[in-house]
Amino acid sequence: MKLQDKLLLSAMPISIGCAIAQGAGTFWYYTSEKTNSTLSNATPLETAIDFALFSSLTTFCAILFALLIVRIYVNRLFLQRMDKVKDIMQEIGENEGSAEDIIIQESDEIGEIYHSLEAMKRKLEISHKSMKRLAYFDKLTGLPNRASLQQELSASLSAAKRKNENFAVIFLDLDNFKEVNDSLGHKVGDLLLIEVSNRIKKQLRGSDYIIREELGELDTGKSLLARLAGDEFTLLINEIDGPNAASKVAQRILDGLSHPFILDQNEIHMGASMGIAIYPQDGVDADELLKNADLAMFEAKNGGKNNVEFFTKAMSAIVFQRLSMESNIRKALDKQEFVLYFHPRITLNNETIAGFEALIRWNSPDLGFVLPNQFIPIAEDSMLICEIGYWVIDNTCQHIKYWKENGYPDIRVSINISSMQIYRGDTYNMLKTLMSLYNIEGKNLEIEVTESHILDNEGISIDFLNKLRSLGITVALDDFGTSYSSLRYLQKLPIDVLKIDRSFIVDMEENKSTMQLLKSIFDIANSLDIITVASGVENAKQINIIKDFQCDFVQGYYYSQPLPAEEAFTYLSSNSPILESS
Repeated sequence: MKLQDKLLLSAMPISIGCAIAQGAGTFWYYTSEKTNSTLSNATPLETAIDFALFSSLTTFCAILFALLIVRIYVNRLFLQRMDKVKDIMQEIGENEGSAEDIIIQESDEIGEIYHSLEAMKRKLEISHKSMKRLAYFDKLTGLPNRASLQQELSASLSAAKRKNENFAVIFLDLDNFKEVNDSLGHKVGDLLLIEVSNRIKKQLRGSDYIIREELGELDTGKSLLARLAGDEFTLLINEIDGPNAASKVAQRILDGLSHPFILDQNEIHMGASMGIAIYPQDGVDADELLKNADLAMFEAKNGGKNNVEFFTKAMSAIVFQRLSMESNIRKALDKQEFVLYFHPRITLNNETIAGFEALIRWNSPDLGFVLPNQFIPIAEDSMLICEIGYWVIDNTCQHIKYWKENGYPDIRVSINISSMQIYRGDTYNMLKTLMSLYNIEGKNLEIEVTESHILDNEGISIDFLNKLRSLGITVALDDFGTSYSSLRYLQKLPIDVLKIDRSFIVDMEENKSTMQLLKSIFDIANSLDIITVASGVENAKQINIIKDFQCDFVQGYYYSQPLPAEEAFTYLSSNSPILESS
């Protein structure tokens, strides 16, 4: 029997026999004896089926339990954390934050990703609050900014319409802030803005100014102080009885700013110009009220600065004219429409020419001959005065060079400069450069400054004037007696020449007290070895009076009116030689 046949027979539950037919293969048959024996020892079919079912059920339950354990483990380890990751990402999206500063490495595990995103969420919550604050508050001063002001203005308009009440908008601009910034630097300028905002807040009563800075939120109070930009502030005053109430608040602010600021060892005097617009008489929406308060502020600045003005309808036309004039000034600079005239200065004891004062004139093709008092104030407000001033210095130096080369090496020409040129750090360097370029000595130049220009910022001005004197340039105090009129400044300030304003000269003939005052001024100047110049002399009687006061030089129409450059040279040539002692 073959091996495979034996294996088959041993595996059968019944007995099978086989016979080999000759040449015909293998035949299988059953044997009852083996079959009966096998069946008698076999397990019943029902019992076998029950055992198989139990075995299968146990295996199935074990597998099911194992799958459940795996699912719980995976859920805790992965799915729950991924759900939280999804929630965090959704919150990040809703907060509109930025993840620029957060880096998650690709090798981080799920738990590390989760903790990293939690940290991202916290950082972005802080960033979101910070961005919200920056959106509504000024970073430097902590005051509400323009966006906050617009928001509160809208609320004030709604409340005022509903309650039929008035409110005021005060536009405040610091006087001469740019000069401080240019001369002392932005660091001191920033400190000044912070101190100014603190002083203004102190002048507002507790009910006027309410702010929760730590939350970056505003409470609705009676007033709101905001910084718009640079040195511009706006005050919103709700529930006022009328213009008088707004005026009192503005005056409190001016009083608070009147004391000098001590910053970085500098004593700085800072005033402010303010314009007031009242709802509803001066505007019925936010833009109109802000615009009209701004217009009123410009009028306050034009009226002498450190002043308060209420808006009037006539201001719109005035401002339009000013803007038009400013545009024309810019064109005049580009098209070289300005020219210099020279007013002779005469030595009084021998009536010989001592030099000139350079004066700017504007002959516009469109406007005709424009007087200096029509465009100089506008140029000062628009910062064009520096550009004009530099043009005057450059062109004056060119004329001095020509006169020196043509026989007048000791000619001296006086130039007026503005306070902005004093405070800007480049004026001194520009003078040095031009003196070298045109081969001019210090004795050929005299710089005129006014009392108000010096005393607006005394420390900076004195330092600037001392630098001029170090170059050999003469320093003159112009229009003496029209401003602070304090004689103690004659000893304190580094000046060489004192120019008496023409108003004293005109008035002294009729007013004895003016004559006595003039005599005292000349006596003090002479005792301090300060050269004196009388401006605006127009007749022989005036000449005789100031001769008795021992005045050194005079200017005025009695001798000559201001002359164009060519005529000034002719006048110079026809007169006696220039005196070096002038």
